[in-house]
Amino acid sequence: MSIISLHMKHFETFFWAARLGSFTAAAERLNSTQSAVSMRIAELELRFGRPVFERLNRKVILTPKGEELMDYVERLLQLAEEMQERVAAPETISGVVRIGITEVIALTWLPQLVEVLHKRFPNVKSKFNVALTEEVMAKLHAGVVDLALAPCRSFEAGINAQSLGNVAFEWMASPLLNLPSGPLGPEELQAQRIIVLPRESFHHRSIEAWFQSKKVVYRPSDECNSMSVVALLTASGVGISLLPPICYQTEISAGSLRVLRTEPVQRLVEFFAITLPEKFDALNQIVANLAVEVSTFLKS
Repeated sequence: MSIISLHMKHFETFFWAARLGSFTAAAERLNSTQSAVSMRIAELELRFGRPVFERLNRKVILTPKGEELMDYVERLLQLAEEMQERVAAPETISGVVRIGITEVIALTWLPQLVEVLHKRFPNVKSKFNVALTEEVMAKLHAGVVDLALAPCRSFEAGINAQSLGNVAFEWMASPLLNLPSGPLGPEELQAQRIIVLPRESFHHRSIEAWFQSKKVVYRPSDECNSMSVVALLTASGVGISLLPPICYQTEISAGSLRVLRTEPVQRLVEFFAITLPEKFDALNQIVANLAVEVSTFLKS
């Protein structure tokens, strides 16, 4: 039986079911239903006259012939992406792109990114998932999001990363605490109540590294998974925290937050648009390029 009657959607569904190991996960990735995924795979197997997946409870793994087919499908999808990039007009490109972002981006230039995306690619829909850095990266690897916009200092082999620029973080406190003008070091700040994001955040690791640079042991006093709430608690005089001035210029100008003069100086934090190595998903690269374009972070 000829495979000519198969559509690109059959091969795309096959790819994501194989990559994610589940029809349910493939349905979520394709913004479809599990029954639609099962039907496409059944039609594909009917056309090829053999199974391409072994079903193991709720998981699926490729058969030997399925592994063979995967090589062809990857090439086919990559060619389809190249064709779309070179030939298609922007207004004809459609689909859903799921983007994992950290709060610093949500508080700064995310609205500009959405505006530009809708203007240039009106048929593309975006779904944003705001989370801590480690959670964003875990969701990228699990296939829950297609693109991650997050800080990072090292990458695994094969990861695609485009710089979005650097962000400065500074120790801040409420003027109510009446802290000295400084410079203040880890020894001086050790005695203060320190408000942090959870351990799986880049924020927590940066604070830990700053104190360890002077071999000072510190214990966080309060923890919250929202940087906005951390800033609110800091402005209320509950404690001090490490915050990005780019997000809180209004509070700094109004005098509710004060930037402390500290030593050693904080390292700039570089943010990236991060995708996994599959090169055939044109939407991921489109949004990554737009993010690089609209980012207001400090460019080197």
